[in-house]
Amino acid sequence: MSHRVGWPLFIITLVCCLTSVTLAAQQKVVLEYYTWGSDIQTIENEQYLFSYFTKRYPHIEIKVSATGSIASHNEKITVQHAAGIAPDLYTISGSAGHTSMFFDTGMVLDLTELARRDRIDFDRFIPGAWAYTWRNGKLWAFPRATKGTAYATGVLVYNRKLFDEAGLRYPWQGWTFDDLVNTAKKLTRSVSGGPEPDVWGAAFEATGWYRHVWSNGGELLNESETEILLNTPEAIEALEWYSKWPNEFGIVGGSFERGTAGMAYKSTGGFLRVAPAGLDWTFAETPRGPRSERSYTMGGCNVVAISSQTKHPEEAWEVLKFLVSEENQEREVFELGAGTALLRSVAFDRRHVYREGPPYDLTPILLQATKSEPQAPGWAEAKAAINAALTPVWRGEKSVRVAIEEVLPTATAMLRSAK
Repeated sequence: MSHRVGWPLFIITLVCCLTSVTLAAQQKVVLEYYTWGSDIQTIENEQYLFSYFTKRYPHIEIKVSATGSIASHNEKITVQHAAGIAPDLYTISGSAGHTSMFFDTGMVLDLTELARRDRIDFDRFIPGAWAYTWRNGKLWAFPRATKGTAYATGVLVYNRKLFDEAGLRYPWQGWTFDDLVNTAKKLTRSVSGGPEPDVWGAAFEATGWYRHVWSNGGELLNESETEILLNTPEAIEALEWYSKWPNEFGIVGGSFERGTAGMAYKSTGGFLRVAPAGLDWTFAETPRGPRSERSYTMGGCNVVAISSQTKHPEEAWEVLKFLVSEENQEREVFELGAGTALLRSVAFDRRHVYREGPPYDLTPILLQATKSEPQAPGWAEAKAAINAALTPVWRGEKSVRVAIEEVLPTATAMLRSAK
């Protein structure tokens, strides 16, 4: 009899234990998610997207907060981390130096082993998507392209109407520095019959020189992020070529937006939103220099990281995986139009690649080789000093070599002092 009574009691006890374990596993978890911005649409879009996550994980609630500007966003998170109350997840800008502020200081969780455990397939994503998520061989964040773009950015655009009127071939894959200049010279002309051109080959962007350095085989920094490499032959040659646009080649003038400049460099995400109606434009590949076999421009996007202070790392990890899932990507891109695609399957979907009107075809920016801007602490300050030093070069008042020799000691000191 004792055995017969004992077994039912044992089973009841076991069931109760298992039930309590299940309930514990499904206890309500609240995750705080911070993103910069202050508009209502940002909050509503995030809440809508996360509503699908909570349908899958009803025990997880995500509270979204918009924190204003990027600067105030960074400051708020830094202060909260110092107080031990950082949000569980937050966005980080992919702009110069922002990620290192968080990655190098122990503020975010190292995701390398989690990604290995769950076999995250990075090859499913477009080139450059993960550019700002890695540092020093470790994975610290996931890409998020709802503010900005995951595609090649700072890309070349051209006016199809002006090319057609001049009888010129559209920019082609593999075209070179010389090809661009020859094309721009033919675009530069007077269409009104006056003595001066009223249509120009290209508009000039003073701060976009880095893409030409990369496209001529140069680099901005060494691997240890202690040396600026703009005094190499590759970099000097690229900068000298770019300085000739407004000074020697005579191709710079007009306005791309007003239809009086045939080519220009534009921010991909920004120009897609603000391109003037009626402007017949599309994207082109960046030209390559004589010292390189391919061209490059900047790539990468903003990222989302998990705080090292979170009490719910596994739940936060599930949020990151959800954000880059095909389900969420399609909702962001096709339904809300609130982001650019990260997954190849979404990026190369015909609904996304081809448009009835400008820019018609996104293929050039999806296939464009990219490099990421250095994330070294101090690079933003060093780059600002370099931009200032190059200003008289673009005006034809100083040579590239002299300007670089003058600014390198100061810029290098800025770079090293921040490490």
